[in-house]
Amino acid sequence: MSEDSHLKYLSIRLGEDGRAVMACFSPEGDVEETTLSNFRKAIEIAGFGECDLDEDALLEATGNYNDRTPFELAIGAASDGEFFIKIDDDQLSAYLTCFNPRGGTAVTLESILEEAKNKEITVDLDMEAIKRAIAEEGDSVLIASGKPAEDGLDSRFESLLPEMKERVPQVDEEGIANFRDLGEILVVYTGDSLMRRYPAGDGEPGFTISGAPIPAKKGMSLEFTAGLEGAEIDSNDSDLLIAKIDGCPYLIPNGVKVEPVYTVKNVDLHSGNIDFLGTVIVTGEVQSGMTIKADGDIHIKGSTEGAILIAKGDIVVTGGLIGHPEKPETELKIDPITEAGGSVNANFTQNAVINAGQGIFIRDYTMMCKLNAAVQIIVGDGSRRGHIIGGVSTAGLLIKAKTIGSPSRSRTVVIARTSDTLYARMAKLSENRDDLKVRRFKVRKLIDLAVNKPDRVSASALESANSTLASLDDEEQQLNLDEVQLKKEIAASRGAMIKAEVNFLEGVEVRVGTKRATTTKDRSGGTYRLKDDELIFE
Repeated sequence: MSEDSHLKYLSIRLGEDGRAVMACFSPEGDVEETTLSNFRKAIEIAGFGECDLDEDALLEATGNYNDRTPFELAIGAASDGEFFIKIDDDQLSAYLTCFNPRGGTAVTLESILEEAKNKEITVDLDMEAIKRAIAEEGDSVLIASGKPAEDGLDSRFESLLPEMKERVPQVDEEGIANFRDLGEILVVYTGDSLMRRYPAGDGEPGFTISGAPIPAKKGMSLEFTAGLEGAEIDSNDSDLLIAKIDGCPYLIPNGVKVEPVYTVKNVDLHSGNIDFLGTVIVTGEVQSGMTIKADGDIHIKGSTEGAILIAKGDIVVTGGLIGHPEKPETELKIDPITEAGGSVNANFTQNAVINAGQGIFIRDYTMMCKLNAAVQIIVGDGSRRGHIIGGVSTAGLLIKAKTIGSPSRSRTVVIARTSDTLYARMAKLSENRDDLKVRRFKVRKLIDLAVNKPDRVSASALESANSTLASLDDEEQQLNLDEVQLKKEIAASRGAMIKAEVNFLEGVEVRVGTKRATTTKDRSGGTYRLKDDELIFE
């Protein structure tokens, strides 16, 4: 550093320790008074302007100079550039922070490389980032990275029939069940490929910035769901599920079931009533007074009038679904009803009683019907009238149509019950879970007896017990999935609503939860819902 100064008889230099900045004044004649600003300028001219200066010492030195009092004062200190390297706790990243020198020696690339070596960083360093940090006084600049381990994926199951529908509808982010158009039924034949299982992955190991390996966690190996009805694992490929029978396929968790299909042209006095364990397809009509019961779905290509339709799955009627026909009541020997564990889909409905465990979807109109759906009722597909005319329509979460009400002012009631029906379903699920626990206890008791006293239980009985236990595990898995979905629907039920896209006609009785209102005149479309426990229209 230079010791020159533009102030007379003043010299500025480093002290003997090489750090302290010393100001020395030995007047040998007169000097002109100076200011603190000029004193600072003298320090800069001497080459010490970047050092840490002591303000009090500067004021004292300036005063002594003006008083012509000799002095030797420490007015500051020079400091070298500094840096430090921080390594994250996971040993996957190293960050560099640099501080510029204040009159001292700058940080060097070599010193940083040496410190990285001392910290046992063996991966390649980002040299450009280090140089920028030195030049720009970088703060927490990433200079080295390891590689995190990538855990293996769990076994994955891919449907080989993309049109296949799921028995359990998906619930969207608003808690509304996302039902697809039930449409055409898909049929598979014995030996058809249904689903492929992809084995669990091993994952990809990683490494720390010091080169230490990070092991990857292998994915969970999952099997096809046990006891799949109508399907089996291919004897030549343990990862391929194929159809065991001709029938209708349905997705379930980690598998596909194939239900047998019974096809008939018309259901009338010639065919007789139908009670089938699988899916029933009617290519024609269902006549008045007939009954169809199915453990799977019921698909009717034509129309049905005055019949009983009961399915554990879905009911699809391409034509109209008419309950009481236009004839004297005494001529009807049954009480027509349509009841589905899943959803009901029809072109139009009239004078019908329809119950659905999920949704009711009517493409054109519904007239004087009693509709009851656990989740939603939607009337209209965008191109049809979409009209609810008379009757009582009840849904757990949503009723939606283009127009709600009767032009002739016939009584029309629409009800969104919020969570009432959902809680009933949850209670039933809880009963099923308790029953499953009892059955599992009995089976385990038998298995324990076979282990402790093998002479008391035959080999065939033990084999049957183990098979039953696997089936109970599958049943519990399905109960868990149902419970998750129900909880979503219950949470969403607080937003239950009734929506008319075009009109609410005069005389419509609207109920949401315990609140109700009646339209006193025709009004434009809108939505009834609860807000702060009050029924509002918006």
